[in-house]
Amino acid sequence: MIRGGQCKWYKLSTVMSARMTTSLPRVPTTSPSSTHLQSSPATTADEQSALAEGDRWRRHRDALQAVVPLLQAGEQEEQARRTVARAPVPDVGFLHAHGLLGLWWHGPLREQLRGWPDDSAIRHLLVRESLHRAAQGRALERIAGAFTEARLRWLVLKSAGYRDELYPCADMRVSTDVDLLVDSHDLDHALRLLERLGARALSPGSGHERPFRFDAVDVDLHWDVLAPGRLPRKWVTGLLERRVRRGDLWRPDDTDTLLLALVHPAFAKHVCSRHMGLNRVADTLLLLRRFRFSPAELRQRLDAAGVRRAAWASACWAQRLSPVAVPELERLLAQLAPSAPMRRYIETWIDRDWPDRWVERHPIINQLGLLLWLHDGSAHRARVIGCAAWRGIRRAGR
Repeated sequence: MIRGGQCKWYKLSTVMSARMTTSLPRVPTTSPSSTHLQSSPATTADEQSALAEGDRWRRHRDALQAVVPLLQAGEQEEQARRTVARAPVPDVGFLHAHGLLGLWWHGPLREQLRGWPDDSAIRHLLVRESLHRAAQGRALERIAGAFTEARLRWLVLKSAGYRDELYPCADMRVSTDVDLLVDSHDLDHALRLLERLGARALSPGSGHERPFRFDAVDVDLHWDVLAPGRLPRKWVTGLLERRVRRGDLWRPDDTDTLLLALVHPAFAKHVCSRHMGLNRVADTLLLLRRFRFSPAELRQRLDAAGVRRAAWASACWAQRLSPVAVPELERLLAQLAPSAPMRRYIETWIDRDWPDRWVERHPIINQLGLLLWLHDGSAHRARVIGCAAWRGIRRAGR
């Protein structure tokens, strides 16, 4: 989530990466540098050469190597583990900044780090992440019990709702916060329940969510998935009607889970800006491989919401970073592809890294130049513009 132009995960990881540079051993790597979440400003000759050749995302693909064994099965999985274990270790600060340190530590990285003279900083970070995840689980259990007892329609959004189904080890995927979605008609009741449980509102929130602090856990209560106007109002109702139960928690069904994993970061993280952590790309690759979604139903729901271009843009970004070919991703790109001119336009933004260039300095350029055109038709774009204008009028009148 972006608040005030900054992503909570990005701010935390940037600070932690800066601290880690003084305590972590340096790991030699041939991966190229990138403008995204660098833990060190220096670039080697190999990195500069790779950038000159146009392979600016090689460092990102190297960091995503740890997800390859999870995409395979049987003998191929074991072979992939051996291959990744022999590969150069990516920069540890870079892995932590992108939420991939747990994935590497509980996978190929652990054997390589065992002989390091000073890995206490890494262990400390991982223990903190594990404790934070456990606290999130306890908070979710209490909130789920209260919402279910009150007969509210609710579900868990984003990774907190599906990470246990994707990753064999719970600590492989951390989430900075817990996102809950309720029906707008139940919003007041849900707010009262959270306050009764001891949650403390952190701010008045925005037009679609309100942040809370609950037992040292950040909980965002949504009544819409994205900013007002991005999705039709009735779309959230359908999302709640199609929800599925996993244990004590409700989450979107498999098709909606994939849809949200593609559409939400396209708008909230500007497709491929520095706020788009690589752990989200890993999630997308695993969702495509492991969840039983209907491609025809996915396209139908995207068309109904007018965000098929947004889903295609996120899939296009995932394809560029995937360290291996994922057939499900290739088929999805073909099924969701927009017109040739729009396809070239979106690819130009991604390949030239424009979203990251403007996300901090002039985000309005991204809003008007890219995000507005991720809506499929003029009616959907008019809805976005109208809602944004209405919000501006209301702010001006306060």
